[in-house]
Amino acid sequence: MLDQTNLHPYQQKAADYIIDKGSAMLALDCGLGKTIITLTALEMMCALGISRKILILGPPRVAAHVWSDEVKKWKHTKHIKVTPLVGLPSKRSQLLEQKSDIYTMSYDLLPWLVELFGKKSWPFDTVILDESSMVKNHSTRRFKSLRKVRGKIDRVICLSGTPAANTLMSLWSQFWLIDQGERLGKTFTGFRDRYYTSDHRRWNWKLRPEADTQIHKAIEDLSISMSAEDYLQLPDLIVNRITIYLPTKVKNQYRELEREFLISISRETDITAINSAVLSNKLRQLVNGCVYDENGKWHEIHPAKIDALEEIIEQSGGSVLIFYEYRSDAVRIKQRFKEAVDVKETGAIERWNRGEIPILIGHFASMSHGLNLQHGGHTMVFFTLPWSNELYLQAIGRLHRQGQSKTVICHHLIADGTIDEKVSIALQNRQTVQQALLESMKEAA
Repeated sequence: MLDQTNLHPYQQKAADYIIDKGSAMLALDCGLGKTIITLTALEMMCALGISRKILILGPPRVAAHVWSDEVKKWKHTKHIKVTPLVGLPSKRSQLLEQKSDIYTMSYDLLPWLVELFGKKSWPFDTVILDESSMVKNHSTRRFKSLRKVRGKIDRVICLSGTPAANTLMSLWSQFWLIDQGERLGKTFTGFRDRYYTSDHRRWNWKLRPEADTQIHKAIEDLSISMSAEDYLQLPDLIVNRITIYLPTKVKNQYRELEREFLISISRETDITAINSAVLSNKLRQLVNGCVYDENGKWHEIHPAKIDALEEIIEQSGGSVLIFYEYRSDAVRIKQRFKEAVDVKETGAIERWNRGEIPILIGHFASMSHGLNLQHGGHTMVFFTLPWSNELYLQAIGRLHRQGQSKTVICHHLIADGTIDEKVSIALQNRQTVQQALLESMKEAA
């Protein structure tokens, strides 16, 4: 069993930062140990009487297992009682009646919890927002529920590797929960109007000159950033773009769909897109090899990406992690590669890390948080790139993290001259915004 002397200096520094600031944003890369960092700080805060009852919110699997498992691994935290709030409402209510130091819960259950204590005294003086980007949207029930009780909470700690993965607008709601609008403004509209300009329809927003620097400056006193490359000896990460050339017939279908919002794939079946958002989705399906009709049935168009995937698997010799977006992708991959296993299957993670699964597949969302897959392989493939930079970076972190012993190879399958290229460019631009933010937080710390 590990004790506090096994903490890395940077981990103790981050724990001290939590204790010192009370409410703050910690932007920590995957693999830096944000769970034990936070638990170390909470253990000391409880011992000092700073915190009495703690709520940790996170993705479902993380809330149900990760925190309660972590306390058992360390001598200085093993006495902490962690109670995951899971099950039906009646069971969760019973669990809340049990005496505990820390309660963990999925973000999705926040409305239930706030309503439960609506006519009672809110009991949690300290709230930890694990993967705080899950409350980045100020219009969601998650954020609105927390906003109702924020005035009754003494300390809010946001933990995220990607606090502004896609846009700096994501920071407003997270920092409102930290300081109730003191640094970035009391309202989202006020924040947006101060730092952004828009077209006359107020649909497209662009940062004002120097606004990014002003935002960085406004939040620097309650922000700390730590990157894995600064503190860990991580293996190299090689990103390899593989260009997919669609058959001429398919390329013509793609152009027709892009232009007309309609294509005929057989005498009986037309594929239509009623608006630009639907069109974007249909185009992404088409370049992957299938497209869904209005009844939710998918039709196979071409095998170009599946063929490229086969070449990668043959060259790698197995142990390949594949990220997909559409169910049709998963079905077709498993049809071509009988040994492929979906991460959702029982025991898949453990078997993968034991080297028993040569091909592991999963949707971005199901693989983005809390999974340690670095022991099972070092090759990954994005069958489709996500629009979300957060999902992309979190997916990379499943293999490229502490404990990985080999160079990580990340393949992007990009169909030439298609929406795949637009997504790739968008990701690169968002990573530039994210990196500038994290660098500013690092300098302030």
